[in-house]
Amino acid sequence: MKVRTSVAALSLTILTLPAFASGVIHNANTEVGYTTHPDHAITGLTRAHVIAELQAAQRSPDWSLLRLGISPTKFESRLTRAEVLADLLRAQQDPTWEGRRFGVPVSMN
Repeated sequence: MKVRTSVAALSLTILTLPAFASGVIHNANTEVGYTTHPDHAITGLTRAHVIAELQAAQRSPDWSLLRLGISPTKFESRLTRAEVLADLLRAQQDPTWEGRRFGVPVSMN
């Protein structure tokens, strides 16, 4: 059984080695444990193309949202602000509202 496990582990190691050879980071017997080779990076875009895409994104009105990590998706509600606030107040007055902190489902009767 030990031999079978060893052979399987060795086979998997041999099969996966070529995948690591095409990467930017390679294992090394150093203090850090790896070396970087940026010239091994495969990209289909030129530097000028990437800069042009970045500048186009920065001109977008959604850029400030993206910088903050907010999705720029547009959501259009049919409810007015007053209707949403009234719905919130109605939910908060429900006896089960405080249970939300503990994962208790809130019933909206």
